[in-house]
Amino acid sequence: MTSSFCEFRPRHYHAAIDIKTWNRTGYRTFAIEDGYIMRVRVSAFGYGKALYVKLNDGNIAVYAHLAKFTPELEDYVNSIRQKNQQYSLDLHLTPEKFPVKKGQLIAYTGKTGIGYPHLHFEIRNPKNQPINPLQFYREVVQDNYPPQLYEAAFFPQDHKSLINQQSDTVFIDLRRSSEIFLEDTLYISGKVGLALKCYDYAEGANNRFSFYRSNMWIDDSLVYSVQYDHFSYAHTEKIEVDKNYSLWRKGAGIFHNFYRHPANNLPHYSDTPPYGGIIDSKLLRPGLHSLRIELEDFSGNQSLFQTYFRTGEFPFLTYDLNRRLENELFLRIQSPLELSEIHVAKGGNPGEWSEIALSQDFMRLELDEIYHYTFAVAAPDSLNGHYLQISGVTSLGMPSFPLYLPLYTPEKRSEASTIFQIHSLKYKKDWIELKTSINYPIPSKLLNQLRKQIPDLIWFPREIGEYQINIPTQAVQDHQELLSRILPSDQDNFTLISTREKYRLYSRDQLFEAHFPVSALYDDGIVSIREMDSKEQLFAPPAAAGMVGKIYDLSPFDLAVEEGVYISLEAPDEHFQSAGMGLYYWDNKKGWLFIPTNVDSVRMRYESRVTSLEKFVLLQDTTPPVIYPVQSSRNGIIQSLDNQIRFTLKDEISGIRRESQITVLINGQWQLFEYDPEEDYIAIDISGQEKFPLQLMLSVTDNMGNQTIKEFKIQ
Repeated sequence: MTSSFCEFRPRHYHAAIDIKTWNRTGYRTFAIEDGYIMRVRVSAFGYGKALYVKLNDGNIAVYAHLAKFTPELEDYVNSIRQKNQQYSLDLHLTPEKFPVKKGQLIAYTGKTGIGYPHLHFEIRNPKNQPINPLQFYREVVQDNYPPQLYEAAFFPQDHKSLINQQSDTVFIDLRRSSEIFLEDTLYISGKVGLALKCYDYAEGANNRFSFYRSNMWIDDSLVYSVQYDHFSYAHTEKIEVDKNYSLWRKGAGIFHNFYRHPANNLPHYSDTPPYGGIIDSKLLRPGLHSLRIELEDFSGNQSLFQTYFRTGEFPFLTYDLNRRLENELFLRIQSPLELSEIHVAKGGNPGEWSEIALSQDFMRLELDEIYHYTFAVAAPDSLNGHYLQISGVTSLGMPSFPLYLPLYTPEKRSEASTIFQIHSLKYKKDWIELKTSINYPIPSKLLNQLRKQIPDLIWFPREIGEYQINIPTQAVQDHQELLSRILPSDQDNFTLISTREKYRLYSRDQLFEAHFPVSALYDDGIVSIREMDSKEQLFAPPAAAGMVGKIYDLSPFDLAVEEGVYISLEAPDEHFQSAGMGLYYWDNKKGWLFIPTNVDSVRMRYESRVTSLEKFVLLQDTTPPVIYPVQSSRNGIIQSLDNQIRFTLKDEISGIRRESQITVLINGQWQLFEYDPEEDYIAIDISGQEKFPLQLMLSVTDNMGNQTIKEFKIQ
């Protein structure tokens, strides 16, 4: 095998197992049971040449990417294609037309459609739903290798949720192990999701496969189950919430989400309810918990991931006493939670801290539900440029946020200086993350005043003099005047898109429009449109293409799209309905790729539906495709020594989407051909021709209507 059932593909599951053919074509393919050939499909794309065999038990076996069928079936199919004068074919057959017996030869493996040479072998149930083919071949596939664990990712579900006192994704290297126990305890406050990057392997192949099933327990409670036995094509795009779409788009690899998204109606999860698997500190008792995940491949080989985590609140510390008496520094701090430990360290730079022992045990006083702690440490010899870092641990084992105290008198702030100095601004799932320094005598006092005005805002210290502020997007929109004193004036326009409402977003110049219908996205999210200079070399189009106007960046690119987003771009008057105009999106590997485009002549806009947020632009393609023979030719005459003529077809801009855009005539008669869009060639069989020379005409039209016609004489 080279691919397993239900592996990740962009916006769909892999519906089959792929069987290796060692980069060769022509292996014989047989019927797995009695039945009949119910359907034949021929296409240059997707499954290529494919057979659908209806079995006597009601199931359907699908064989795809075939090179050819048996001679009788091949002749029958080609006669219909020739009669219809069409390359592609989707033919449904009656049971008596081509009955088959178990073990009967039906086709030969190939590489038609998309992909390298291999056999795509699929079994569907009577409802036409793909089912796991391995259930019928348990004894055939030899596999003694358990799934391998590569990496774990813990990520917050909202702006108030923290992992190890941060709201960023926490990655943990699992060292490609089949059994791992994490000794370092995680600290969680709020709602946190977990995803694992894991792959299965099998004997005799280096390919990576998907695991078959998995269970996850928190303490002794089963909170999440998944098992891949079948799915419906109607819901296959939901793979983008089964796997972690954001991490995949960011290039981190394929991570499996160990929780059930509320929009996920796939049949894989047994009794797991929506949100099942989310670690929610409010639903767990504060303190220590265990987490265990078992993964299993189809052969029953198991892997194990275990760790511990603590849930609770990270207390904020404040102080009201910092006094030096002789050789001791007396301190008094306050905490909303009872502390069992207090730690003090001295340092001047992040990461350079040396522990200072308490010179006497701390004294505790509880007053108005606030805990006051008084203690002393040996006064550091050198005070200049140094800070004290004070931290505590609650009685339930949760660490406090660090409290930084300067051991010198800070310079007074100039009245003209900016209070908030923004270090970074990031748009997260549905909140804005600010990292900032604050020029204010007691920053915590100012931040608490801000929180009184915006109750949903949270803040916490990061490093010396740096604070993080998480502001939910709705609060940004509700408190624009107040936050205008903090947020940079040059930030991008953004909108919080709710899955329950519809929106129309426009670029600043009003030329680019994005329409989000209800349920356009899987999750509420911040969306912005940024205008980019079309002269940026990184996004330069092919030399023959003309870029019309600006590039529009609809972001964030890692936000998963459910129902689709409708985009449109208004062209300047002088370009509207000019030849070759179309929408394109940017692919980091392939450059600008054409999007099927509609023209709204009333609004003078070019429109399309998209299923991912990308960079978009209008390009003008007036360059026709290129055609040239693979065999040597001179003055349009091709000397053929075999029964096949090959031509290279290339279109560098808009491309060729359909086989119907290619026409071959021999002596004025329509001629069958084979087209490989991945390798940019067509092959024409001339074995049935009797009289030479042949007059061959080849016509190719790209997606923008640019046409090339070439004529050749075949000797």
